[in-house]
Amino acid sequence: MPPVGEIIPIELKKVEHPDEVTPESLKKDLADMGLICDETQTKKLSERIAAVRKDLKSTDLHTFLIARPTPSFAWLSDENGTSVETELAATTSAGAQGLVPYVAATDPAVQRLYALLGSDDPDTRRYVEHLVQDDPVAGELHEKVNDPDQSARSFVERLAAADGTRPLTAAVAQFDSFALTHFATLAQLSLTPAALGSWTVGTEQICNSVSAMLKVIQEKDYYASLKAEYGRKHKTWPGREGSQHKDEPDIKTGDAIHDFYKQALSETAKMTFKDLNRRDAEGFISKAIGPPDDLAKNDYQKKDSMLLFLAENYNDSTREADGVGVITLEWEIEIKDYKRKSKHGGDSHRVILDIKSRSISYSGAAGFSDMCEDNKYLTKECNSICAKLKKWYGENPGKGTWPTSNKTCPEAS
Repeated sequence: MPPVGEIIPIELKKVEHPDEVTPESLKKDLADMGLICDETQTKKLSERIAAVRKDLKSTDLHTFLIARPTPSFAWLSDENGTSVETELAATTSAGAQGLVPYVAATDPAVQRLYALLGSDDPDTRRYVEHLVQDDPVAGELHEKVNDPDQSARSFVERLAAADGTRPLTAAVAQFDSFALTHFATLAQLSLTPAALGSWTVGTEQICNSVSAMLKVIQEKDYYASLKAEYGRKHKTWPGREGSQHKDEPDIKTGDAIHDFYKQALSETAKMTFKDLNRRDAEGFISKAIGPPDDLAKNDYQKKDSMLLFLAENYNDSTREADGVGVITLEWEIEIKDYKRKSKHGGDSHRVILDIKSRSISYSGAAGFSDMCEDNKYLTKECNSICAKLKKWYGENPGKGTWPTSNKTCPEAS
């Protein structure tokens, strides 16, 4: 917690209907794990959901972005022995297919932006549609990208013209669209929206800058390097790390999912000083289970990760929060012989679950200053928002004091 009265100015957009676990979504999770039997009856599924929800709490710790790290299409093509065009086409809607050959030859960030706007994934589309509903420019571009008549060609050509010569966020600045700038930020950060929690980014640039800095800081090698630097400086480390391992020799698949939900939520709580708000927690776990990585194998194996970007005690009226942070969760689930049905030996299986987590948080003016310095230490560049925030705190002394000890980001004049 920051000193009383100290805040971070940040604007968020409320989500009226965050993602949640439903009998239908849980039935799909179980089907992905090979279970279609009496455990998938609506009554039993409702009971499981109720059991998860009773442990969730109403707190002031919310998410403003829940996302998955996204490999480049070039990496996917090398991994799968295909082409960038093939991998890009596999993620985009039918209407967006026409421009895929052209987009496949552009910069990787442009490819990810196009895939985001033209996504065929229902969760990604819901996120995009939530943001563009208040942004006519982004809304029109979203429609054009998904138009079979290729009406987005001029848009893509304008981005391709700046191919690699400047950041994608700078290239989209000409459209004067907060949503498009946010999507470009996600594309640059190699992130794909995974779920909707209580809030999303607002119209101010600060959210994108905070997301960019936190994304860098949480990267495993950067995180370890920064932690060591704090140790050398004898400075209090604002991060936490944790892990869980569970090996159940004989458990039903439905119970395994329930245990995964509980363990994942337990890890988020350990990464902060309080539980995640129930709406955000449910939004996260509702999208945490998916099809196995390899459908041909007899064992269900899933390796996945998510980043939860956080705002603590956000005040929608004043557009202020006590602090910001990020939790990184990485997990592996293995269910032995998951395709085996009851008549061939029962619905119980050996289940192995591993979860690793790390987090970092920054509170008030001093915390924001630390985040700026930490990001510069890792990237050798000072995010432009840092100079703006230093000036803002100088003009609003009642909101916090920018530390005089910070002479590197921004550099002392």
